[in-house]
Amino acid sequence: MLFHTVDRLLKHRSYSNRAVFGVVFLTLLAISHRNTGANGECVSKKSQWGYTLEGSAYDSSPADNYPTCLLRCLTDNTRCKSLSYDLAAKTCELSVYSRWNKQWAYKPKTNSIYMEMLGVVEVYSNVTEQSSTPPPTMAAGAAGEPFNAETFCAGKEDGDYSHPTDCNQYVTCSTASKIARPCGVGMNFHPKNKVCDHASNVVCP
Repeated sequence: MLFHTVDRLLKHRSYSNRAVFGVVFLTLLAISHRNTGANGECVSKKSQWGYTLEGSAYDSSPADNYPTCLLRCLTDNTRCKSLSYDLAAKTCELSVYSRWNKQWAYKPKTNSIYMEMLGVVEVYSNVTEQSSTPPPTMAAGAAGEPFNAETFCAGKEDGDYSHPTDCNQYVTCSTASKIARPCGVGMNFHPKNKVCDHASNVVCP
């Protein structure tokens, strides 16, 4: 279809090269923005990346090619939560921790392991609200003293960092949250790739 259209334009001398280029560009742009098809793939009305803001129920579904087709996995807008991606099961799961406290929408994370939902909204009356910022003391430090995420994150840019004493954990430093987080059973934080990976792929110090 594309080449047929271009061929017709080239044969019709009244069209300039600029017009031909415009048709080619717009056609390629349309192709590049097509949503992924069916067959269990994550399709969204909002974005080709798979975010969805429709509905209010949590839906966990396979995401075979993260991050190009990650979401449709989260439409829970009851409170601020984060979405974790299970490498082994290849599914998206809500984290037990809240990550942020600002009203936004879904935001992709560059570490390719989780996606965040920035969206604090009204909590239903039958739901007991929990603190959005868990206590910073999560694990013992090198000298037997409790690990303090507030101290660890001081002076650091927003992002995820290796835990100083436990490679099964990582530390999230941001304006809204400073906390050590577990990677999950059989997973360790990869200091170079900044992701939770299978323990066999990570050499712990």
